[in-house]
Amino acid sequence: MNTQFPFVAFINTYADAPYHAPYKTKDTKERLKYEKIFSDSREALDSFADFVYQLGCDYDMIGFRHQGFLHGSNIKVRDYMWGELRDKSSISIPESISIFIEKHDGDSYPTLRISLEVDEKRAPSGTIRIHNDTLVNSSLPKGFNYYLNQTSTKKIYSTDSQAEAKSLINKGTYKKVQIGRIIDIRSLSNTEITNQARTAIKELVPLYNNLIKKTK
Repeated sequence: MNTQFPFVAFINTYADAPYHAPYKTKDTKERLKYEKIFSDSREALDSFADFVYQLGCDYDMIGFRHQGFLHGSNIKVRDYMWGELRDKSSISIPESISIFIEKHDGDSYPTLRISLEVDEKRAPSGTIRIHNDTLVNSSLPKGFNYYLNQTSTKKIYSTDSQAEAKSLINKGTYKKVQIGRIIDIRSLSNTEITNQARTAIKELVPLYNNLIKKTK
């Protein structure tokens, strides 16, 4: 397999790894380890930002990366990176086509997830309700699933049943739904990763455009 993007290698190697500021670490071996993580994070974050930006350019959208490489506690490496694509005239709307590179508990290798997402930290409850209602009443593109979760949590329930997704949202079992596709990138080249991401984004653009019309 060809060498993959630095952000894939970084998440694969360091997801959930402990971290401490090198200058606060007295042990030389430990300090060098944390310096290596920090150095690798710079290259990984830059490569992910460029990946997202270029995908945005393909669809005349703004693409940008969120957050750094550490969890909020600053003592552990995140197990994901998150980027967003937004319509240039709808930057303030908290809806996006989101791009995640992630490696969660039990995963042996990172996956790429492309999904219609709402940033609940910036969205009033009415916007989340419109988001959910629109998505559970939208048919899935081929190869996509509904992903349901509680707000501000990583644990996701997946289903390809529109009736089940609608029922779980309406009953309040889950608070938020996405429509997305998870791409197994283990054996893919960088060109193949990019092409599959483009294909997934192309499928979501009509749904995204419909969604932002309803939330403007």
